[in-house]
Amino acid sequence: MPAWGADARMPGRDFMAALVPDEDPSREPEFHVHSPDGHVVPYEIVHWFMGHVADEVQRCRGAMQEAD
Repeated sequence: MPAWGADARMPGRDFMAALVPDEDPSREPEFHVHSPDGHVVPYEIVHWFMGHVADEVQRCRGAMQEAD
């Protein structure tokens, strides 16, 4: 999998790469996870997961502000 310039900013191989199909708006983005089998994670799963990550970040930041 190509590094798309990430190797210039970060050492080692890419962990995840997003491919956005700009030539076909009906296709969903694909997320490729660096693994021996080149696993592809569907957009819906990444979107769901990142929504949970965003909620957790917001919860943690709110708790830290309350502690101050």
